Amino acid sequence: MRISLLIAAIFFQCFPFVWGQGVEFGPKTILLSGLDLEYADDSYVVGDFDGDGDIDLAGLHAGALLMFQNKGDFSFDTIHMPDAIFEVVRDVADMNADGIDDLITSEAYYTYDTAQTFIRHALDLGDFRLVRMARDINLDGYADIIAEFDDYTGEPVMYWYRNNADTSFTERLIDSQESEYDYTTVADYNLDGKMDIIVVNADNNRFLVFRQGAGGSLTRVVIPVSTEVLDSALGVVDIDGDGDMDFISGATLDFDQSLYYLENKSLSFTTRHPIAGLMDVYSLETGDLDGDGDEDLVFIDRLSGYRVGYFVNQGLDNWSDPVILGYYSSFGAFAYQNLNLFDTWLHLKDMDSDGKKDIVVSAIPNDQVFWFKNQSLFTGTEQLTNSPTLFYPQPAADFVSVENLPFENGVLTMFDSYGRQVMNRIIQNDDVIDLVNMSSGLFYYLVSSQDGHQLLSGKLMTMKP
Repeated sequence: MRISLLIAAIFFQCFPFVWGQGVEFGPKTILLSGLDLEYADDSYVVGDFDGDGDIDLAGLHAGALLMFQNKGDFSFDTIHMPDAIFEVVRDVADMNADGIDDLITSEAYYTYDTAQTFIRHALDLGDFRLVRMARDINLDGYADIIAEFDDYTGEPVMYWYRNNADTSFTERLIDSQESEYDYTTVADYNLDGKMDIIVVNADNNRFLVFRQGAGGSLTRVVIPVSTEVLDSALGVVDIDGDGDMDFISGATLDFDQSLYYLENKSLSFTTRHPIAGLMDVYSLETGDLDGDGDEDLVFIDRLSGYRVGYFVNQGLDNWSDPVILGYYSSFGAFAYQNLNLFDTWLHLKDMDSDGKKDIVVSAIPNDQVFWFKNQSLFTGTEQLTNSPTLFYPQPAADFVSVENLPFENGVLTMFDSYGRQVMNRIIQNDDVIDLVNMSSGLFYYLVSSQDGHQLLSGKLMTMKP
């Protein structure tokens, strides 16, 4: 069933990029309104669910699971997902290796087929299994599921459900030694080319890293912290540019370290660096907001009401003051901790395909989903309009060739659909770029001239045989 729902059609002036002039966001712009959002579970996720290059939205409305298909002009068609009743949105990932974002809920996942319809695949994981997230843990192109068994007896168990590429899953134990498992994420924390599972235990002020080895074996590593850690968020990024993955966490309402990063020195996490004090952070995301190569930080906190804002990373141990984009009276009950729900409230996503990360928020106040357009100016660089097609062939498989580059040498930076940087290198015409280790999907790229005076942006589609 489709209902044409015109939400907004906003057109923005194309600004030249200006390096170093700082981060700037436009005003709050409503994407969806009039939603029936009542609980913390009733939040929204973003992704290109139909593979057309436009960012769609999905979430609960009055108990029904809805997909809002972006028609390319920020107006939406509303689709009622099949057989979905009170299914809570959990994550976005590619479950069937077709290069298109799929929607994962508490009970099922939804793929888009060649008949341009959404197909429901039930997740039969067993009783008391709480879906936390979906990520391609073994890098085979198919996203896996991380879920927690919790029958409320105080003995939770974490499981990895490995995707068998045929809609079935193989259950593997992650851990059963903790009395509590909080926020969970996946990252290559030791940079060995394998994805590791990282879990917060806020009750004991520590991080649990399950390091993946040969054949998918997991080795448990405990990283204790001498202060509090956030139970609802964790950033795993190279904050200080030394090539090691650091952890961003915080101690709620601490005067100095409500937000801090734990420095990684050869897998030793002993030094904390303060980012900000006196905050009560609910959700955070990291990404390069101003194109300077440093990871910046976007947050929701509840100090003096609920606030959406960001910090600019200005270099080693040098953060801007928080910039607040909006104050809100409530973001809902937040009744269900421990389920990665906070990831569905805040998103960094390039909504308008201009190569810059925008901020998308779903919030119970006024029953809205809204966004802030990233209007940052990257200095001294001219944004080239009508950018030529640079990479052939498309869709690509294991390589692409560089053609039509309008300057002698360029710096290529490529991002996946989640905003993660996957490539950074020098290119020139006739180069052949190896894509063997990249999965199927839609990638976004920025190419700047080496003198920093010109900038191209665009998309690259990969499709593996």
